[in-house]
Amino acid sequence: MRVFKAVKLAFRIVAATLWAGALCIGGLWVAFSAMPRDSSVRVALLLLAVALFAMGQFVFLAGVADRLFPRASVHWTWPVHIAAGTTAILGLLATGVVVLGR
Repeated sequence: MRVFKAVKLAFRIVAATLWAGALCIGGLWVAFSAMPRDSSVRVALLLLAVALFAMGQFVFLAGVADRLFPRASVHWTWPVHIAAGTTAILGLLATGVVVLGR
């Protein structure tokens, strides 16, 4: 049974790392490669890039860091979780406001 728990933990860590990496790389790609030079969509894409990167950070914190270091102090981890989650949510909301407000 211990082997099953170890394999399950390893699978979750690998899956969360890949998911977080895809979100972060997607955000960086939107910010640096997919950015049009002269367009009103530029602000929306930049906000989306920030939101994607923050989502990747949040997924990594929740899926990997919390599982590898379960005894980490809440005084250190919660502010980072809240900052990443708030940035992701506000980035998505701001992207929606910019896109719908045009």
